[in-house]
Amino acid sequence: MSRRSYDQYCPLAHSLDIIGERWTLLIIRELQLGPRRFSDLERGLPGLSPNLLSERLQSLEAQGLVARQALPPPAKALAYALTPNGQALNTALIPLAQWGAQFLQMPIPDDEFLGSIPAMVALRFIVQPQLDEGESLSAEVHLGPDSFRLVLSAAELQVEQGFLPEAPLVFHTEPKPLLGLAAGALPVNVAIEGKLLQIKRGTAGLAETLFAQFKAGV
Repeated sequence: MSRRSYDQYCPLAHSLDIIGERWTLLIIRELQLGPRRFSDLERGLPGLSPNLLSERLQSLEAQGLVARQALPPPAKALAYALTPNGQALNTALIPLAQWGAQFLQMPIPDDEFLGSIPAMVALRFIVQPQLDEGESLSAEVHLGPDSFRLVLSAAELQVEQGFLPEAPLVFHTEPKPLLGLAAGALPVNVAIEGKLLQIKRGTAGLAETLFAQFKAGV
């Protein structure tokens, strides 16, 4: 399928020629936290057909924004990852997501899908740390079958897939409650009482301190 173009000598038009197709930016969102297999992308993007996903990935590869790479053993599989030029899109995506956060409905409607990767990426987009210089917060976050390392300083929030054994706070939740907690729409004590938040290590007070770093963002 040939790509559509605005055929305009304009930086914005050229950007949209590359990333303006439907689903393209959401694929880039899914790759924010590291390489993902084709099946991972399918799981994170329900409603996107395998054929269209393949087409979008081929286009992103051709544009030099995505590259295929082999996962380390024991996975023995190919995955897709952002190139440095693809990662550079964050300079545009973060303010765009922050602008769009004002339109989110709280609490999240029951029929609105939110996967684990979008939820963790959303935290990176809406965080507004209230920490002093030299302070930090860290947590190991479990969303369904997925696990993430979260490290917050006064300057930034680092999120990666995996475990953080030394984390003082370890908790289990689901993507929708996580965003509700971060937005301040779901109090920590209510989430715990309703079994929407299960703290495996640490205290409710520590969880409240962590989620307070996001409330100003939505």
